[in-house]
Amino acid sequence: LDFSLKDDEKRNQIILDLAVYRYMDTSLIDVDVQPTYVRVMVKGKPFQLVLPAEVKPDSSSAKRSQTTGHLVICMPKVLNEPWPLLSWTVQLEKGRQTTHNSTDKVVSDG
Repeated sequence: LDFSLKDDEKRNQIILDLAVYRYMDTSLIDVDVQPTYVRVMVKGKPFQLVLPAEVKPDSSSAKRSQTTGHLVICMPKVLNEPWPLLSWTVQLEKGRQTTHNSTDKVVSDG
């Protein structure tokens, strides 16, 4: 099956357009959207893609195009919160190992 995968940055979503057969009954199509991949079963045969970004499966939608019959799956991307960058250093002090991170917390194992 032909397909196109687009990253819609305006709406912060990934759109999969899968060219399923125009007159195929919708009951023969099963869509499973997971955070990192999408799987579509068409007449019992799998079509699976790994997504370029993490998506929200609960907010995703699958619709058939009225004109072409294509299956269009819209998957909103997860807004990744920026993780604080931690830089770890290990220092040896008189036989004790001390670890420092960028938030100035000190962890000692001795």
